[in-house]
Amino acid sequence: MTNMTTVGIPGLDEMIEDGIPDGYAILVTGGPGTGKSTFAMQFLCEGEKKFGEKGLYITFEEEPDNMRKNFSKYGWELDDIEILCLKPKRVESLDKKGDDSFIIPWSAYTGKKDSKFPISSFSIKDVKTLIKKKAEEENVVRLVLDSLSSLVLLEEDKFKVRQEIHEIVDMLEELGCTSLILSEMPEGAATLSKFGVEEFLLQGVIIIYNTKKGSKRVRGLEILKMRGRKHSDKICLMEMGDNGIVVYPEESLFSE
Repeated sequence: MTNMTTVGIPGLDEMIEDGIPDGYAILVTGGPGTGKSTFAMQFLCEGEKKFGEKGLYITFEEEPDNMRKNFSKYGWELDDIEILCLKPKRVESLDKKGDDSFIIPWSAYTGKKDSKFPISSFSIKDVKTLIKKKAEEENVVRLVLDSLSSLVLLEEDKFKVRQEIHEIVDMLEELGCTSLILSEMPEGAATLSKFGVEEFLLQGVIIIYNTKKGSKRVRGLEILKMRGRKHSDKICLMEMGDNGIVVYPEESLFSE
């Protein structure tokens, strides 16, 4: 019998037969400001608070101190949740010939010197190695990757992008932890994700909407895919309150 991981979003677990199967990698996609990061951190807090499960939040965008400050408004205890920031910093070359470099701050996590690399030779191989090493050392049970868009941002070759995404998914499956992978959903585009392949490679897809109704904006959540599980096919109303996200399974975002 498959063990289940409860998400920790009130109203959501009952939409997916009591949660996400252990070891699944789930795509959480939506436009800017929809609440993807809040959703992901609430997922990690659920594991740590209720089950003592080690959580790892990997970010390529925000500094850990800023994240902890932003999420403090929900009253969450984040001391036991590891936030790994791998935000590359641009370093302009002195000769101004267009060979700018990036630095990844490895030293904060490995004791080794920061890595400097030219844009043209950027590879996420070392990033994946560090994530795998950290997850195994810390016995991580729940993992968040924020975001896939940022991780492969510097790779311009579309074939290589797809190959890299394949390798990331394979790595997460090998680790065995239940993972959320955040991605931007381009506004007005036909695809659900930035690169158009994530939704096919991952075991589940959750979409968060932020749509305009009259003079207000309202949020909604849809479980588009959850491999091997029955799930709601309704786009349900979602709110972000004082304690985080709540989903209302019986209330539709749009009028029937």
